[in-house]
Amino acid sequence: MFGSNVEAEIKNYVGVDDTSYVGEFESPEIVKLRAIEKAKRNAQEQAGVYLSSYSKMSNKREFEILDREFLSNRKVSAGNRLYYRGRYAEAIKAGNDALRLNRGNRNALFLRGVSRVALKQYQPAVSDYDKLIASTPDNPLLYVLRGFAYRAIGERKKAQADFAKARELGYNPQ
Repeated sequence: MFGSNVEAEIKNYVGVDDTSYVGEFESPEIVKLRAIEKAKRNAQEQAGVYLSSYSKMSNKREFEILDREFLSNRKVSAGNRLYYRGRYAEAIKAGNDALRLNRGNRNALFLRGVSRVALKQYQPAVSDYDKLIASTPDNPLLYVLRGFAYRAIGERKKAQADFAKARELGYNPQ
């Protein structure tokens, strides 16, 4: 119908802010360079503000503790993956690394305990379960796990006592 060819030249301009303008003798390249320089300056200023506020933190120790907890939990996650792949010795190492970062990491103790049982290291597993039970005496699963470890090393009375305690706390194996 209407057979016309239209051509257009496309130009992109990078704006800096409301106060910038393209003067009579400024090319778009100059405006673009000015915008880039301002962006770099802003980034440096913001980085400086971040560093300044970090150095003024009222409790750097709190940040360090949270960082160690985070890193410890990452070690446990890696250890869990190793455990489920049957790499129990490496899982124990991951648990040890996690406990070096955060001595109170119960998940690391649990990982280490079950990994030790898998390697038939029953006495060290009992030690890990003892620590867990000391901090959470109302968890029936811990008594069951320690009971199995006790039974494996021939401590039948201790095993029976742990199984009884687990039942008392509501453990039902069915």
